[in-house]
Amino acid sequence: MPSYSDLMTESDGVSRNWNFLATEDQFQAIQRMQKSNLIVPLVGDFAGPKAIRSIARYVQEHRSTVRIFYTSNVEQYLFQDNDKWKRFYESVLFLPTDSTSTFIRYVLEAERYGRARTSLTSTLTSTMNAYRGGGIQQYYDIVKLSR
Repeated sequence: MPSYSDLMTESDGVSRNWNFLATEDQFQAIQRMQKSNLIVPLVGDFAGPKAIRSIARYVQEHRSTVRIFYTSNVEQYLFQDNDKWKRFYESVLFLPTDSTSTFIRYVLEAERYGRARTSLTSTLTSTMNAYRGGGIQQYYDIVKLSR
């Protein structure tokens, strides 16, 4: 398991560290978003009835949209229980999104899934369409959807 320091200093394998804090400009951009209340840390049970749905209500009340949902590696753990991952995605359906809304996930042992990178993305729209259509049944399906 990599340390936080390892994750923050990892490069793309060619030349660039894409970390959100890798440069002063990137740090300043994140700091501006934080000060504008555009970054909402979520601590809670992602499969529970409150955490994600509370965020959905908050975002709706503020007439906004979820642009990025960083799940880290939580989805991998949710798939260890047949019902938890389904409850998670049922809650995600409540989030106000648009065509650019994106999941960012950390994939442990990404190479095991044929991926060179550990940070992968997929749009919320494509993920939720796959979920509703029965295209998600196991964790590998999520990794397959991601790029």
